Amino acid sequence: MARYLEYKPKKVLNVYKHCDGGWYWNRYSANPYVGCEYGCEYCYYRARKYFRQDWEFYEVIKVKVNAPLLLSRELKRVERDIIMLGYYQPAEVKYGLIRKMLEVCADLGFPVHMNEKSDLILKDLDLLKEINEKSWTCVTFSIISLREDLRFWEPKAPPPERRLEAMKEISRAGIKTGTALIPALPFVYDDEENIEEVVKETKQHGGSYVIGGGLTLGSPLTEHYLSLLRKFKPEAVGPTLRIFSGKSSSLSDTPSREHQSELGRKVMEICNKLGLDDRLKRPIHIYPKELRTNKAVANYLFEKTYRLEIQNASQNKVWAYRKAAWTLDELKEDVGKIYEEEGLQGLK
Repeated sequence: MARYLEYKPKKVLNVYKHCDGGWYWNRYSANPYVGCEYGCEYCYYRARKYFRQDWEFYEVIKVKVNAPLLLSRELKRVERDIIMLGYYQPAEVKYGLIRKMLEVCADLGFPVHMNEKSDLILKDLDLLKEINEKSWTCVTFSIISLREDLRFWEPKAPPPERRLEAMKEISRAGIKTGTALIPALPFVYDDEENIEEVVKETKQHGGSYVIGGGLTLGSPLTEHYLSLLRKFKPEAVGPTLRIFSGKSSSLSDTPSREHQSELGRKVMEICNKLGLDDRLKRPIHIYPKELRTNKAVANYLFEKTYRLEIQNASQNKVWAYRKAAWTLDELKEDVGKIYEEEGLQGLK
């Protein structure tokens, strides 16, 4: 049983230098809880930079009891853009802080994206619908497999079948929804058969996209994950060590570019075959009219950046497109108007 530790931080809103272009599209994030009772064995929050001891991650949940009040104050100081809120877990039943934060977003007209592992989100479907009518709501469910052995890695999380049923209800409510197959555990759940099952079930339950992504490690998660992998699938340990081998003697926190590219191509090809998107489409309509051309062009450039990455293109080429996407995305003048008045010269 987790222990709740209430406190009052000075701020709750994370403001990023750039939006999460090509992925979740959020410029902001806020979470009323630190730690997660579900305690998934592969979660990158187990890394030492977040918690002093591994067990703190799921046994001590820090509760930001003033989160809704802080969010109301802080959102009034920033431009309207997508905020990632989360995450639903048992503490929310007691405190209801996410609901209160959703009320703030509804009142201030902020679009919301939620990345969830729990069907608890359905208790706030009324607010999600209200926000969607005013601006935009998107709910992405984390589902990395539907195999029975998933309980080994997600012992306390609601089963994926419940997440899929929640996805169906959210889709019926007219809200954008889909799946994050992240992390696709290498040599465990990144095979084509598993990916195809997740994509099929997503489509059958009203989802319109499946985003694939790799595993992120980092001490002490690396040691924890490998010790469990030796029990779960010992033959996968060697290949896993190879794709995480960096230039130094220590292991990298992320798998090799080649492995990530291959995973991206698998997800793309299976989504194409089954008629789903492998990227989340950006909601251009939420932005002021004079910036929509910029956002649309930036959207194209972010998409191109991702396609180059999964083609294993040179890093220089990938970064050139990414920087161009950031520049267009953050430009405060209408790029279409600049082009009309000054031609290509004005875009240099």
